[in-house]
Amino acid sequence: MGRSAEFAAIRTCFNRLVDGQGGILSVIGEAGLGKSRLIAEIRHHFESENLLWLEGRTLSYGQKISYWPFKEILRQYAGITEDDGDAEAWGKFETKITGLFGETTNEILPYLASRMVGWAHYHLGNFAEAATEAQELIRFGEDANDPQVRCWGLVVLGMSQYGMGRLHEAVSTLREAVEIAKTVPDQPTHGVAGGYLGKCYVRLGNFPIAFATLRDTEAFARSHGARGAFNVTVDKALAEALLSAAERGTGSEKSKSMRDTHLASRRALKGAKAFLRSDVPEAVRHRGTYEWLATKPSAAQKWWMRSLSVADETGMRYESGMTHLETGRRLKDPEHLRQAETIFIEIGAEWDLAETRRLLERFQT
Repeated sequence: MGRSAEFAAIRTCFNRLVDGQGGILSVIGEAGLGKSRLIAEIRHHFESENLLWLEGRTLSYGQKISYWPFKEILRQYAGITEDDGDAEAWGKFETKITGLFGETTNEILPYLASRMVGWAHYHLGNFAEAATEAQELIRFGEDANDPQVRCWGLVVLGMSQYGMGRLHEAVSTLREAVEIAKTVPDQPTHGVAGGYLGKCYVRLGNFPIAFATLRDTEAFARSHGARGAFNVTVDKALAEALLSAAERGTGSEKSKSMRDTHLASRRALKGAKAFLRSDVPEAVRHRGTYEWLATKPSAAQKWWMRSLSVADETGMRYESGMTHLETGRRLKDPEHLRQAETIFIEIGAEWDLAETRRLLERFQT
């Protein structure tokens, strides 16, 4: 009612779209003037037309994140749900993009896929493949003079180097990614890069720098109003660092680390369940270790078995190996350690393989 001029303009845009000429239509107005209602009426009006309608919404904590609505649109178009594992999500995405672009898919896919393919390979334990995809993405970003795309590639490469146990290389790669992500700015990528950088420092035994890195990453997220899914990687890394601190500490220092671990692991688990299923096995594993250090072995084993269940169900071999390693370490169980050894040999996780064999030698002598 009273919107005949607006609908006439929209009909003109629609007719151009049907003729193969795309465009942008802006609906601008103060809060409460009925913009959302107008969009709903537009969608209802064209329901009978041959039109594919996809929506991507901005979020209060995503307002400074480049391309966020378009990422949502791509996930919706491909039919990717929150329950999909990385491999299933990638399969859906690739099928849809191939249907659109045919023979030119290989030229388009590297940019559209960005982190999706690298993350899928990483979580499936295909570290070499993830590194190859990362290098391609880095090259793509350099050729396009797009630092954000290059940063995405650096993060995937750093994750792959971390998985393979090349920790010093990973530190160098991830530090570069962190600096680029700050400059862009790209908070989600900064969160992942900072989280994995902190995990590298934990493994190298440099706990002061690990905590400083993770706190800086949290501060950057807060300064950009980011919450939720974008902090899960940092929360997982914090839980890992705090668990190590609790195990090394005594008295009040240990008590504080345990309290902080409880909060970090709870945030990580909540975020993983709500946003990123690929983060669930690690978040659940850390919760199990927390219960173990709290002298609740039965509860700990239940959490570890749950971690294994999700990892095995989604084909996340690296996470499966890590949980077998943690379970074998705590229970002094060679069977879990042998399963971890087998997985780490298959996927080339050299640092974790060395740790597993060290424990096997200790518990079998």
